[in-house]
Amino acid sequence: MMKQPVTKKLSEKKVKSTVVGTEKSPYQKLFPDEQFYQIPRYPQIFISQYGNIISTCGKVPHVLSPFVEESGYTGIVLSKHGKKKKHYVHRLVAEVWCKKPDFTLDYPLQVHHKRKVRQNPSIAVNFATNLEYVYLPYHKFLDSITSIQLQRKSGTWKYVSEIPEIAEYYKSSEQQIYQILTGQPQWTEGKTRYYELNNIHLKVRER
Repeated sequence: MMKQPVTKKLSEKKVKSTVVGTEKSPYQKLFPDEQFYQIPRYPQIFISQYGNIISTCGKVPHVLSPFVEESGYTGIVLSKHGKKKKHYVHRLVAEVWCKKPDFTLDYPLQVHHKRKVRQNPSIAVNFATNLEYVYLPYHKFLDSITSIQLQRKSGTWKYVSEIPEIAEYYKSSEQQIYQILTGQPQWTEGKTRYYELNNIHLKVRER
């Protein structure tokens, strides 16, 4: 789930003065609502919700060029105090633009792609809307499904893209929803699993 970034925002004036490539052509926003916020630990580097990165090092702001690894993941090399380090773009986007779960577990917190990298080889996989933080024990579950639906009070089903959306609808906690979905289903029909607990009714489609 996306959040309002808390780091410094790059001014629209500097975004408009940003250049691309060796020909230094003007940068064109990917979408009109694109905004750039500072990456923690890198005061002069800013990232948008669409995964584009601008550096303000030097006289003119400029776009940094990422690279795609054999795995399909997009990487970027950032420099600080003369030391270079490789980062994955999706992790930088999530760090600035995505909310973390409303509960804590003694497990690593990872960044999950809703649409898989290998199945969707496009820049959209690194959009903030396609990313979410998830604890390691639940990552495998999310990778094993294609969709989740919740049942409305009217009895109809609604597709949801994130666990927090389910928790908000049922006035529950995110942790409880994860516990329900990673437990035993009430029943199955082919690749569809049904889960129920009190007023919570969920339907999950397996890959």
